[in-house]
Amino acid sequence: MQSKKKIAIGISVSILLLAIVLVVLYMKLGKSDVGKENTIVGTVLEIKESNILIRDETGAEYVVFLESDYNGEEIGTFPEGSRVRIWFAGEIAETYPMQVTAYRIEKDS
Repeated sequence: MQSKKKIAIGISVSILLLAIVLVVLYMKLGKSDVGKENTIVGTVLEIKESNILIRDETGAEYVVFLESDYNGEEIGTFPEGSRVRIWFAGEIAETYPMQVTAYRIEKDS
């Protein structure tokens, strides 16, 4: 009887430790993107009235639209060929060219 009780306690402690390890790992991995800003750095290819077309270092092209509460530089201040960094929240539309809505755009140094 005594050994069965020790085995049950050992199994319970093992399960509890495993659960704690899993919770810690989940919290660590789940928070890796919290507070991380989404950015793209690229070269301006074309400027239009309400968007710009950029190409990043990998050759991918993006049409960048501006959010209604956009707080970066005016898009007319980015001459074609200049390098810019865009900040965005949300998804990238997987079209060609890809589409993203930026809340900030600045010249990249």
